[in-house]
Amino acid sequence: MLPSAYTKFNEKVLNFIWQNQYFNPDSLKTTSGQKLFVARRGYLNLDEGPDFLEAKIKLDHIEWAGNIEIHMKSSDWYQHRHQGHKAYDNVILHVVYEHDEDIINKDGTLIPTLELHPFISDQFIQKVINIIHNRTFIACESFFPRIDKIIITSTLERALIQRLEKKGTEIINLLKKNNGDWEETCYQVLSRNMGFKVNNESFYKLAALCPLKNLLKLKGNQVGIEAYLFGMAGFLDQNIMFSKDDYVLEMNKEWHHLKSKFQIKYHLERHNWKFLRLRPANFPTIRIAQLASLINAYDSLFSHILEADSIEALKKIFKVKQSHYWQTHYDFEKQAKIKYASTGESSVENLIINTIAPLLTAYGKYKSDDTFLYKAISILDEIEPEENNIIKKWETIGCTPRSAAESQGMIEQYNTNCLHRECLSCAIGYNVITGTDK
Repeated sequence: MLPSAYTKFNEKVLNFIWQNQYFNPDSLKTTSGQKLFVARRGYLNLDEGPDFLEAKIKLDHIEWAGNIEIHMKSSDWYQHRHQGHKAYDNVILHVVYEHDEDIINKDGTLIPTLELHPFISDQFIQKVINIIHNRTFIACESFFPRIDKIIITSTLERALIQRLEKKGTEIINLLKKNNGDWEETCYQVLSRNMGFKVNNESFYKLAALCPLKNLLKLKGNQVGIEAYLFGMAGFLDQNIMFSKDDYVLEMNKEWHHLKSKFQIKYHLERHNWKFLRLRPANFPTIRIAQLASLINAYDSLFSHILEADSIEALKKIFKVKQSHYWQTHYDFEKQAKIKYASTGESSVENLIINTIAPLLTAYGKYKSDDTFLYKAISILDEIEPEENNIIKKWETIGCTPRSAAESQGMIEQYNTNCLHRECLSCAIGYNVITGTDK
């Protein structure tokens, strides 16, 4: 009989039980009465086909080698339409929680079935369900103080590497779209992160509309670069014919020249940009001005990033001052009360975390050289941890990050595992569920 919490007890849990053999292995018998000995449980299949591959079992005195399929009920074999599917021809054992129907192979023979229910402790099942489906911040929250610190550290380190690898793969895919141009790819990734989540998509669209090769044609002409970016962003096609602001008039004149030069037919609109609830220093206008200064300062920004040999050298790259107008204004014709000299320290560190570290990881993947991944991790180790809602929640259970490397690992662990209750694929969850936490 299926447990009362059947909707919460699923094949993923059953796979976990089989993979770790969390049942009494003595006196196992198939539903037809054959003695069963599991010599090799097989390895978990992450692609299509049977759940476990290359298993080895003994039925009575005969050895069998092949694959194993896992289901909650025997009849799920037909519900999932495995009959007639070649991938399931070599299934030597059907492992189910409840046996409700004999399964016949295409050659007319009975597929041996192991019903696990009699061999699994109900208390163990309830423990798994209670942990995975509680509503706390993370499922193992109440167990956390007793978990070995080494396990927590190693889990977060793996999560950090997973996060960097994931972002690196995204950059490699972008690189392919850019025909292997690392400078263009770096510019696009940087531009997107200049939006700092609130405006990242608009910045990414802006970078796509303003190819780096066009911007570099304007190098040495700060006004031209700013006019190109602000115009394509939709800030210059406004009714400013009566403006008395010299900078605005100069921008407008340059923009109309560039529209003709680059044969521009389309650009973004001002409404694409978000200002609400942002501090003036984080306004997209300020960020675009800072991006313009970076482009004007470096012929090959990505090369400078690769050559930087310290965290100070990386920070120096982003400490380029924006033009005089944008040091004293936060929007067109709107004077600031304070001076915005250059990108702030916290913003620079944010760019290093979300741009530099992933770029180095991607370059390492591209070159098949892990030293770039280690360099990325080393850089993150030298930066203060981020402050956001996810990190605050980790801190409430006594897990305080000491660096951006640790906070990045916490963010990835939460978003990938904890949020979706993937406890069965987590080293911490494994220790809690199996009772090996201290």
